Amino acid sequence: MITHLLAEKLKKVVSTFSEFSEFIEEDFEITMPRQSSYGDWSSNISFILSKKLRNKDYTPLKISGMISQKWNNSDFGKDITTNFAAPGFLNFSFSDLYLSTLIDSPSQYSFGKGQKVFIEFSSPNIAKEMHVGHIRSTVIGASLVRLANACGFTVFSANHIGDWGTPFGKLIAQYIHTYGRDISLAHTFTIAQWEKLYVAWHAESELNKELIKNARMWLVKLQNGDEEAVSLWREIKETSMKGFQDIYDRLEIVFTDGLVRGESYYHNVIPSVIKDALSKGAFEGDPAPDGTRPFMLDLSEYGIAQPIMLRKADGGYPYAATDLAALKIRAKEFPDVTSFLYVVGNEQSLHLQQVFAGAHKLGYISNKNICTHVKFGRILGEHGKKFSTRDGTAIRLQELLNRAVEYAREVTSDKNPSLLPEEREKVSEILGVGAVLFADLGQHRTTDITFAWDSLLDFSGDTSAYIQYAVVRATSVVKKLNKQDVFFDAPFSPAGRALAVTLHRKEWVWSIAWRDYAPHLIAEWAMQVAKDMTNLYHETSILKASDSEQRTRLYLLKNGINAATSALQILGIKVPDKM
Repeated sequence: MITHLLAEKLKKVVSTFSEFSEFIEEDFEITMPRQSSYGDWSSNISFILSKKLRNKDYTPLKISGMISQKWNNSDFGKDITTNFAAPGFLNFSFSDLYLSTLIDSPSQYSFGKGQKVFIEFSSPNIAKEMHVGHIRSTVIGASLVRLANACGFTVFSANHIGDWGTPFGKLIAQYIHTYGRDISLAHTFTIAQWEKLYVAWHAESELNKELIKNARMWLVKLQNGDEEAVSLWREIKETSMKGFQDIYDRLEIVFTDGLVRGESYYHNVIPSVIKDALSKGAFEGDPAPDGTRPFMLDLSEYGIAQPIMLRKADGGYPYAATDLAALKIRAKEFPDVTSFLYVVGNEQSLHLQQVFAGAHKLGYISNKNICTHVKFGRILGEHGKKFSTRDGTAIRLQELLNRAVEYAREVTSDKNPSLLPEEREKVSEILGVGAVLFADLGQHRTTDITFAWDSLLDFSGDTSAYIQYAVVRATSVVKKLNKQDVFFDAPFSPAGRALAVTLHRKEWVWSIAWRDYAPHLIAEWAMQVAKDMTNLYHETSILKASDSEQRTRLYLLKNGINAATSALQILGIKVPDKM
């Protein structure tokens, strides 16, 4: 990686100064400068050295001047020159030829090689259509899977389906309350009908408390394997999974074979978790009004004041018990995985802290197994409230995608009426779905997003459509000139150099995006590539340029096309042939 290469060269130069040599192993950063006019990269090494020396005569600015002079007079100065700027940053600038060699060098995503990572994401609940609130975990998780694969990791992707627990007692109770004991009718139900039953139960149970008792009764029957309850539950699950798969197929999201599992998969493992907890000092909590007690595990040794509940007072098992059982099985099945990522909303922070600490205390994972909560913000309604299936405010994800595609169809009809009907349908699907994905992945994952149709369907500004159009237009220019042998053959124009600088940072951006689990960095980089390509053919002539200039500019465009396309692929976004 270029930042590592610069760091090694910088250490060699610093080691030639006797006053600095003992500090060359100190941590320092190589990062993007605050302004592009300063250079292509920047380092804070002089601040580190000044602090260590504790000599007022060696200010960061003076140290940077000393290093810069030594660097520029060395062999390193042939391809990379340095300058320094107040208050003491050391900046690096690459020659055009050196930039081209970096662009031509195949990326070495070695940091993932030989490592295995497990990523859980999406995790919808059955009997509910996937709605706009599900999009964040689904698309953030899928982009991290693609990024991990691109960076050389071996990836196991899992979908932890919510198919067990209290909601299904409610659903079964409401079905029988509404339709009687004829289970054959359930064969014809859609996921939308099951969802309506769920909403109906909550509305009617406010007035009819008998429904609450019935729900508890049917939940117990389900947990005990009652044939009627299990049959209805299977109908709910099969219908739901078909609906989920329609979404995954449309978004081209694939999970590792065998790792689409419901909470029910781990139900029989929970007693072993309870047994393990007993051996680690689990205790009974304060009694409920009926005298029954919950079952708790102390986590104070991990700095968590609130103990984790493994069994409710009524004998039921909370989500924590299921998640611990899942982690126990996963750690056994994938002993070489060093990182377990859970792409789950911000509001589950305490829950996952407890699960990870509990798994460590029970011996399911060790210090070599890093469990990370990849948090993300909520998607809120226009009035700042969370979408809810229970009160019927959730917007279906399929509806969102369909409306985005319809809007794209209107835009393409206006912008390019010559498209054939089949071309328009294909382009509209790509643009519409891409707009939805980019609206999410283009923002930092931890921020809350307020849902608004207008902003979500806006194709102007920093959107996926801008990047897609830049790629389509650049591809058209390249095809029109039809030159196969293009390479660096003339000094870069200012616009060309800006594109080259952006392109050579690809591997660094990928590594930072993975380190921070931040797909928005990929989106931002793709947007910069698109803007730089647009500036190149706006500010320079390509068709009328000299042969050497034309080769160089086409060389940059071809690399820009490949770079932007690969970045969009990480985000799950395609590029149409026409727009």
